[in-house]
Amino acid sequence: MRIFITGATGFIGRHLCERLAARGDKVVALVRTPGKTAKLPSGVEVFRGDLSIFADPKTVLPPSDVVIHLAGVVAARREADYAAVNHAAVESLLECVGRQDWKPRRFLFASSLAAAGPSPDNRAWTEEDPPAPMDPYGIAKAKAEASVRRAPFPTTAFRPPIVLGPGDEASLTLFKAARSGIGVCVA
Repeated sequence: MRIFITGATGFIGRHLCERLAARGDKVVALVRTPGKTAKLPSGVEVFRGDLSIFADPKTVLPPSDVVIHLAGVVAARREADYAAVNHAAVESLLECVGRQDWKPRRFLFASSLAAAGPSPDNRAWTEEDPPAPMDPYGIAKAKAEASVRRAPFPTTAFRPPIVLGPGDEASLTLFKAARSGIGVCVA
């Protein structure tokens, strides 16, 4: 299977590329920063560019069975950056894939639990509950999910919770604090 991945050099993307390459899939990684290609496993094909390339009607993507969109911004300096990266860029990617002379068997979109918002009182979320995001990050992800649902090819949006593991630099401070004896209590 040939798989095109955005966010391939990020924490989740690197691990996913390793797993897919190990099982024999052909992986094509969108890479914005050339120096980060060293983090990718051998055999991964690099497609140079950033999320802005999808808005160019001349962009030709390599034919792929699956497109996995992991790229996004979790922490931004300006609220507008969440909308630009986590919503508008998703729409551009969907439109770009739609312009290709091939269609994916599946488009996977990494959204966030923030798109759902807090759980209703006294019960867990269900898929029937409407999104109720509370911050610009969650609002952008929820809007992107709506765009993904309208795509003219099969899609799946998933909402990972916090993702932790080896090589995760974003939560390293949390682990350092725990090692030093500082604990966190979530109420």
